[in-house]
Amino acid sequence: MLHIKEGLELIELGEEDGTVIFDGSTGDSVILDPVGADIMRCISKTNEIEDVISELTEIYTGDPEIIRRDILSFVKECMEHGILCESDQPT
Repeated sequence: MLHIKEGLELIELGEEDGTVIFDGSTGDSVILDPVGADIMRCISKTNEIEDVISELTEIYTGDPEIIRRDILSFVKECMEHGILCESDQPT
């Protein structure tokens, strides 16, 4: 199961301003592009990567395998930067 690291907040600033992941303990923030924001919103709704992939392949047009690969790449990068975590427990 995936979840956004405890202490991080997903803040939607508006359609034109985008979405930010904010760490209240350090003041650090990461600005997400629209696709990254959609991935994070899906992860916050369902902690299962396969559910995220399924939902986003319905939203976005294109080769489902490329969409899957891009989502997995984004998730891996977020995990490497401590934004996402894996656990056996639901959040």
